[in-house]
Amino acid sequence: MKISELEKNWTKYPVLHIELKDEDLSSAEKTENYFLKILREKELEFGISTNKYSASSKLDNLIYEIYKKTGKRVVLLIDNSDKPLRDYIENCQYSEKGYMQILRQLHSNYGTLKGSDQYLHFVFMTGTSIIPCNNWDLVSVNHLCHISLFKEYAQICGISEAELLANFQTDIELLATKNKMTIEATVDKLRNYYGGYHFYEDEVGLYSPFSLLNAFQNFNFESY
Repeated sequence: MKISELEKNWTKYPVLHIELKDEDLSSAEKTENYFLKILREKELEFGISTNKYSASSKLDNLIYEIYKKTGKRVVLLIDNSDKPLRDYIENCQYSEKGYMQILRQLHSNYGTLKGSDQYLHFVFMTGTSIIPCNNWDLVSVNHLCHISLFKEYAQICGISEAELLANFQTDIELLATKNKMTIEATVDKLRNYYGGYHFYEDEVGLYSPFSLLNAFQNFNFESY
């Protein structure tokens, strides 16, 4: 890939990967307990023991201890960072109090990263919504930069048509054959079903990777 030509001296950094998934995180208590569970697992993974009891202090200490142990700054990846908020909205009778309790919990956990900046090499968080600031707390998460709608990152979350044609030619041909269609008609139908996502005005339209892969696997066009 082209990216392999950009970096000449590859340096290995310790990676702390936290993924919020599977479990119901629709309350502040559930969110705190899940973070603690994941962070304890990460302590075992890195051979680190701490006596911190809150998720925010445990995360802060874990980052520092990894840095101290390896001598390298930490790469932190957090997937589905907004899941507790989504779980609450989707599964609970909404109240401002319940929502704000979870929001405060996330502010506490993610806000600790600001003080760990000197020990962090790179932080990347995914999610389908923004962790908002609030009137009572305008600074805890104001260090997070939401890049989703930045022009320079407009193609980071999908597959462009150029990439589709360059890398999935065999899949396109199989899909065309199974559906008794021409290559051109197949590409047009893929574009109509799964293309057209834009993260910045006048930027390249993107295809949904999940939908494309399902279409190629199942040899049909559905709303995946």
